[in-house]
Amino acid sequence: MVKNHVSRIGIAILFAVCFLPLSVCYCQPGAWHNRFRGIHQRQNNNPGPMSPDEIRKILEQAGGEIVSLPNGYFFLQWFPENWNSLKIRHIVITLHGNGGHAERMFNLWYRNRSSHDFAIIALQYAISDEYGNLKFQDSHEIYQNLRLIIDHLKKDHFFNSKTALILHGFSRGSARIFELAAMDRAADGMHAFSAFIADSGTSFAENRGRISPFLEKLSPDAYKGARFWLYCGSGDRGGRLRIGMLKMKKFITEHGGKVDNIFIYDTNKHGIFITGGPGRESRALNTLFAYINGIRPITDTSKEKR
Repeated sequence: MVKNHVSRIGIAILFAVCFLPLSVCYCQPGAWHNRFRGIHQRQNNNPGPMSPDEIRKILEQAGGEIVSLPNGYFFLQWFPENWNSLKIRHIVITLHGNGGHAERMFNLWYRNRSSHDFAIIALQYAISDEYGNLKFQDSHEIYQNLRLIIDHLKKDHFFNSKTALILHGFSRGSARIFELAAMDRAADGMHAFSAFIADSGTSFAENRGRISPFLEKLSPDAYKGARFWLYCGSGDRGGRLRIGMLKMKKFITEHGGKVDNIFIYDTNKHGIFITGGPGRESRALNTLFAYINGIRPITDTSKEKR
């Protein structure tokens, strides 16, 4: 009896030591956050050990700023110095992944932009509650914040008929792209975005391999006029992400949209920015930036490069 009891205690202790830290990290990623800022969980494609505060200093030094949204959400914005003289202006709005880190998404775009003259807006759509749990907005809530961002851009004269808006999402943000595109093209949508970039994420993993309930209900022409650029690593998530992206390509075309490119890179790593960096050539990033440069404002689609 005593020996069995001791054995059970030993097994329980072994289980706690081996598995409890893993379950805590998985269930409570927001434990590393405070409500508005602080140290964020690192994403798979982060450029280095830079903290959010360090990136905010880079933003400030580059002439950018942080703009508050209701309920503690915010976005980072940066515009190139020659913005007002550009004949065609491009604004990339980017959505972070499960790390909940708008700062690093801004930095990934900013440090890799090279000579490209697009503006960058990084939306923070996750904050931690009073218990340290990271809470993500759903697609409807994100779209409401996108409305506020575009109203802000119009008010401050950053957005006009010469401006092409591109919506990019990484990982979890990428999975939201497909729903946000449908919302934007709906009768009550803004019809604001010239292109949608899905970078390394679909909703299949969140829905046990099925299409999301929201997407299941779309009409056959839900994506009419919408353009997509898709990216994933061939071995990312054991190849499951590639299969999911190919399914989404078919889904988009079946619902009236156009997939301009699906770029599948020979890597098992997560995110397009892992393929290159400053001084490190990346065919994937070069192809992406060339695509963005070819996008025209939604009111001037007749001159878009094919």
